[in-house]
Amino acid sequence: MVAARHPQARLLASLDNLGQAGYTAFHAIDTHGLDDTEGHDLSALPPACFEKGAHLGYLSTPEEFPIRLANMRAGLAGAAQRVERLSWTDPNQNVTIDQVNFDPDAVVHGPGIVQAVPVHSSADLIAAFPNGYFTDDLTPYDIHALAASLDAIGYELIALGASYLAFWGPAERDPATMAQRSAIVAGLYEGADIDALNESLAGARHLILRYTQ
Repeated sequence: MVAARHPQARLLASLDNLGQAGYTAFHAIDTHGLDDTEGHDLSALPPACFEKGAHLGYLSTPEEFPIRLANMRAGLAGAAQRVERLSWTDPNQNVTIDQVNFDPDAVVHGPGIVQAVPVHSSADLIAAFPNGYFTDDLTPYDIHALAASLDAIGYELIALGASYLAFWGPAERDPATMAQRSAIVAGLYEGADIDALNESLAGARHLILRYTQ
């Protein structure tokens, strides 16, 4: 229903712990300067973006989203990608990635939101809800790179939370695609149990990954 109202947009849902995800998104935006308006043309923005002729200093309207997206794309080229891998088992919840994928409802916490985002690439959805703030987590740029690599094999980002990302994969998957998926996941996590992951995803189209340490 939301998709029908926004045919030119992609949808991004929240996933786990919306309140925490919103908090870390605020700090990720600030840390990486994703709401920086310097060098951007603000002349066409609506009056709600200004107070006494001065821009409010943060982006909160649909008309300002292209600024955030441009800042995200500009930062990708110069961002240092994460070298150390995340742990396969969540150190806080003691749950493994394969266990999460076997029971994805365990990381879907309400209430949630769905954003209609005017982007062509699912990886660019990150600009609508940038996350990855704490030192040992993936950064918004790391998450974008991960989403882009999965998008290339047919897994589109559909949800983002305080710790997890959800992707929706192709209905028909060949062995080469599954091998690429395994390589991406194995490269992300120390001690990745790919056999257990493949078993948990048998017949499923979703893929849920944790981006926090």
